[in-house]
Amino acid sequence: MSIRAGTIFQDSHLPLSLWFRAMWQVTSQKNGMSALGLQRVLGLGSYKTAWALLHKLRRAMVDPGRDRLKGTVEVDEAYWGGEETGAGVTGRGAEQKALIVVAAEEDGKSIGRMRLRHIPDANRATLHGFITQAVEPGSTVRTDGLNAYLEMTSTSPHKCAAAYSAWNCWVSSMMC
Repeated sequence: MSIRAGTIFQDSHLPLSLWFRAMWQVTSQKNGMSALGLQRVLGLGSYKTAWALLHKLRRAMVDPGRDRLKGTVEVDEAYWGGEETGAGVTGRGAEQKALIVVAAEEDGKSIGRMRLRHIPDANRATLHGFITQAVEPGSTVRTDGLNAYLEMTSTSPHKCAAAYSAWNCWVSSMMC
């Protein structure tokens, strides 16, 4: 039994001193660290090694049991990716772009904590599932009024006047 067993260091042939230098580099950079930058700083011969090391560290830094967003939360979906060639299709017609959903907690006049997820589609079940996992019951959720969001008023026993109030009622009724 090795001291590395059950950790991100398991099955790694890199010395622990290199891992700790990588941890310091990743956490001390204001704007994050790329795998190419990590390769350069650590003097690694392979980009693949730097990429694997960086992604193991990033996975270890995410707390799967972290608190859900609460208070007033704004939710929106968007397509992420570069400009598509050809017909110049934008928005929901863009096939090569990744669809993401973002939930941002209001913190006074600024943005607080955020949750982001790549999603396969923007239908009711997908968006409602994300909200259920990311937002605390009783929170007020504001949206852009996409039909998938508006459908929540039919699942809520509460009468709600606006789309963001419907989220509040739906989240409260489904999660409590």
